[in-house]
Amino acid sequence: MPEIIIPKESSLISSHKEVRKICDPIFKLFGLNFFRYLRVYKDFSRIHLCTNPEWTENFYAKKFHNVAWFDSTSTTFTKNMEFIWDLKALSEDNSVGIEARNNFGFYHGISLVRKSNNYFEVYDFATHAENENINTLYMQNIEIFDRFILFFKEKAKNIIFESTQAKIEIDGNFRNQYLSIETSIDKQNSLKEFRKETQLKRVYLDSYEGDSYLTISETKCIYWSLLGKNSEEIGNILGSSKRTIESHLNNVKSKLGIAKITQIHNIISFETIKEILK
Repeated sequence: MPEIIIPKESSLISSHKEVRKICDPIFKLFGLNFFRYLRVYKDFSRIHLCTNPEWTENFYAKKFHNVAWFDSTSTTFTKNMEFIWDLKALSEDNSVGIEARNNFGFYHGISLVRKSNNYFEVYDFATHAENENINTLYMQNIEIFDRFILFFKEKAKNIIFESTQAKIEIDGNFRNQYLSIETSIDKQNSLKEFRKETQLKRVYLDSYEGDSYLTISETKCIYWSLLGKNSEEIGNILGSSKRTIESHLNNVKSKLGIAKITQIHNIISFETIKEILK
């Protein structure tokens, strides 16, 4: 397997300060110190954005992409998944986990895998060693992390595009991983500032028709439609005409390639939609 060297001028490395700035709200909310965004295509090429450029360089220099859980897997994912690192990363045979803990101070992480048509995405978060109670908070607040994912995709859209023009090319054998943990929902008193800092103007989604976005007005219409309101009732709630609401809902179906608004649950959950609008 040839060595993979990523030039420092590559957006995969040079973007770390901007990526870190985007992560400020979620870092403050949960006391995190690490974030990585990984997108793996069907040909195993990928983009890799991270808040720590030294970790990125070290990761590929030591060929961790051959053994890391999601980096070395195929793209056959049938559902979104969440995986707590401590369920496996604390084992002494996990070279990536040992490196992350001992040499970089990344502990108690979570990986959120999000499927798409042409690739899958992994959102990695980690924290300090002493933040031992974070695993419970992770699993109680998955919709908060999904909100951040949408915020990240909006704010990092240009970085992601630049990175797709210089993808990391990888060859080799890959193995499947199917990992899942049930999630629950809880409220945090400290969410007010986080929500203020992560207000979305556009909601970028990976739809049946490709990457599409919804406006907040369209998202509000979806929310009330999923609650069983008709166009006239939604118009009364939002202060718009029935015709405007119908236009928004038709735009949503056209953008996402769905016949019914209820089919949107295959693309984004109702809980995430509700969280976006808070």
